[in-house]
Amino acid sequence: MYLNKVIVSYDNPEDIHYTARFCRYLSTLVAMGKIKEPVACVGYWQGVMEPSYMMDYDDYSKYVKYTAFVEKQECVLVVPGDTRQPCTIEPLDPTRLPETVAPMRQVGSTEGLDGWTVVLSTGKVFTCS
Repeated sequence: MYLNKVIVSYDNPEDIHYTARFCRYLSTLVAMGKIKEPVACVGYWQGVMEPSYMMDYDDYSKYVKYTAFVEKQECVLVVPGDTRQPCTIEPLDPTRLPETVAPMRQVGSTEGLDGWTVVLSTGKVFTCS
């Protein structure tokens, strides 16, 4: 079992019905005790700001990675359990290689950052750029 986390968005976040289906899917998995509760976030990467969720890598791999909810996603961000270690941008296309980036760290604001994640419940800002 990995201690790693994944920050993942989902396809069509602008569609409220699609968003509701994805959230209901995750909520059902939590209610059934199959996954731990994901953490709601907002992220920014490559000029796009979108909702995302941080969840255990194992939960993501087993219940989300191969679903239609993420089939159009380019990649996910893998955050190691040991936050001193670098993060990995893991492409969903198996022909592409993962990219290592800086370790995840907390910062005071999103200003001037190429990529960031805000945890909605705490307002804390994190980056690996």
